[in-house]
Amino acid sequence: MLEATLTDMRQMGDHVLLRFRLANGEELLARRPPTAALQRVTAGQVAILAWQPGQAIAFPFRGEMG
Repeated sequence: MLEATLTDMRQMGDHVLLRFRLANGEELLARRPPTAALQRVTAGQVAILAWQPGQAIAFPFRGEMG
């Protein structure tokens, strides 16, 4: 589990792209299906991130969200 702060959230058609900043300054992107719960989420909120190892792909960040 990682504690992170949501810095950006963008609707991308069939998914929502979320950008988080970790305490050490590194960033993490998460792609989720749009849900009613995400409508209550705003930038600046702290989140605890967790996932199944088989559901994650790690790659170098290239700044896709500008």
